[in-house]
Amino acid sequence: MGGCIRQQVADALWELSDRFDVGLWYEYVKVGAGVKQYDVFCGVVVNGVRLYQPHCRSAEECVEEILRDYKREVERLSTPPPPPPPDPAEELLREWPELEAFGVDWVRKWLDLRDRLVEIAKVMRRFPWMVEVVRQRPVSNPPPLHGKRIRGEGRLRGMSFAEPAQGLLCAGRLSEGDKAGARV
Repeated sequence: MGGCIRQQVADALWELSDRFDVGLWYEYVKVGAGVKQYDVFCGVVVNGVRLYQPHCRSAEECVEEILRDYKREVERLSTPPPPPPPDPAEELLREWPELEAFGVDWVRKWLDLRDRLVEIAKVMRRFPWMVEVVRQRPVSNPPPLHGKRIRGEGRLRGMSFAEPAQGLLCAGRLSEGDKAGARV
């Protein structure tokens, strides 16, 4: 059997060969750097399922262990993998859709400052016209602590994020009816 597999395992495979499609797998793993030395790992294959070589004393024990490992591995492979964890940026955008004006990548980049983003979103929710201003003048990727002021129609229309959404919070002092812009 090539020296990798023990005689009891070879006898067990012979006994199982009339009921299952059986075989062996080999894997060569390089040991160390700059040295041409390899470790050889091998095991059994039952109906295309790779199993590790069982540790048993007799062929009958090996048959039982191979069948038990095969059944366990088939059950493991038949259960679907757990769903991936939800993306924190997507969750934040579901909760605060106003932040979509900045773009998903921007929100993902600055997710570490989640509290600041939530403060900005609260102000943008209170003054929906600010969402449109951000959409019209997209930001490349400044942090939510900086930002820039946007001028339009001779007045200040934008926001400054020197403090958490300071420009937006100052705009909050104005009435909601003032759609032309915030005078900071």
